[in-house]
Amino acid sequence: MVPFASPYQSPWAIDGGGGNIGKVWAVITSCPINLLITDPQGRRLGYDAATDTVLREIPGAIYTSPHHEPQFVLIPEPVDGDYTITSIGYDTGAYGITIAEATAAGSQTIEVFSGLTMDGQTDAFTVRPPDRPPFPTTGIVDPFDQVDGPLAPTWVGATTSYTVTNQQLVVNADGPIYQDTVFGSDQEVYITLDTINPAADEIDLLLKGQGTGACDVLEVWYQPARGTAQVWTCQGAGVWVQHGPDIPVTLAAGDQFGARATADGVVEIYRNGLLIDQVIIDASWPYRGSGGRIGLWTIRAVGTTLDDFGGGTLIP
Repeated sequence: MVPFASPYQSPWAIDGGGGNIGKVWAVITSCPINLLITDPQGRRLGYDAATDTVLREIPGAIYTSPHHEPQFVLIPEPVDGDYTITSIGYDTGAYGITIAEATAAGSQTIEVFSGLTMDGQTDAFTVRPPDRPPFPTTGIVDPFDQVDGPLAPTWVGATTSYTVTNQQLVVNADGPIYQDTVFGSDQEVYITLDTINPAADEIDLLLKGQGTGACDVLEVWYQPARGTAQVWTCQGAGVWVQHGPDIPVTLAAGDQFGARATADGVVEIYRNGLLIDQVIIDASWPYRGSGGRIGLWTIRAVGTTLDDFGGGTLIP
């Protein structure tokens, strides 16, 4: 028996010794949202806002009930193809949706969605078979294995805010730095946190940078004291917009902090190669589908040391 843990109820299990079910999908919400699942054959499970009824068209599947939180869906033996997860807000607030798969061999998270909703708001997400590339797919760009002193010439931006000491990147002041290479529209970036200043305001990963300055960039912002990550974009004359809610995460010394941004606006956040959460960048940000530079940005993080910066164009 392989246990599959839900954060909302006791673990259940799949029998690997001849039972009838070989695979189960679970969809779990933290809400105020109702769920409607549509499978690749057009069959639906969950709350239909148009008729104010619960639909149960997927054979053997289980849906709890609408207008309460959390909501929980089980789909045995999911068919091949794309599933559509529709959230329908019934109040105002942040929501999260986790889709996981359990088999006799174990369980894994397939997708994590989050956002902000309000009464009557509808959002739709597509869930595909678990073929997400491992993180990272790209290699280390700068291991900082050099003599003590300034950064390597491949770095541009506020390079005087950082130095290399004992083969680590040392934070001495604020500012963004980038690798001076433009990568593709599907890209990733990561860094190992060797020493973390617990009072740091920002330890940020940068993606899709259009230049080498403080705007026209996508930022994944980690704040140690708050224990959260946020996703922001900047455009033009310093117009910053947060996408999605705060994401709870605590990083420790030695952890790898990573992010991946794709051309369709999905931003995934990783810790030690494991997906923490993801958000969708609003289509109003003009560089959502663009390539750009990757980099780092720290603010009031003096004393933080970093290592093994990596990233680049996502390798399928």
